[in-house]
Amino acid sequence: MMFLWIIRFFVFDLYESPKHLMGHGRDAEAIKVLEKVATFNSSTNHLTLEQLQEAGVVAGTKDGAENGGAVDTSIVAVIRRSLGHLKGEHVKSLFATRKLATSTSLLIILWALIGLAFPLYSSFLTYFLQTRGADFGDGSMYITYRNVSVY
Repeated sequence: MMFLWIIRFFVFDLYESPKHLMGHGRDAEAIKVLEKVATFNSSTNHLTLEQLQEAGVVAGTKDGAENGGAVDTSIVAVIRRSLGHLKGEHVKSLFATRKLATSTSLLIILWALIGLAFPLYSSFLTYFLQTRGADFGDGSMYITYRNVSVY
């Protein structure tokens, strides 16, 4: 394993991904990495820094112009971008009329009860049967939790 680690660091040149570099506003470095990879693969890189900058700021960044196109990579910003499409309009339509609101609410309640009842039933069925006189043999904690895990 140590041999492979040494090979990784001293034989192969691994570069930062261009996507990561562009996300941090380091477009010139991204182009250099693309050129190195193209050279290694006996190809040419036709993308220039000017073409990349003409493409504009990465979509979804409100402060992209101030920080050179860099994307905010904080956890809060990533979550905000990931959940940005969940505005609530699609949920609002489920409660548009009284009949739709009633149907939606009943479905939510029924599925919640089913989701609660099924694991409780399967977990307490053996206890219920045992209190009614059923004998399951070895009732150790190991066997009990093993059976629950298998189930």
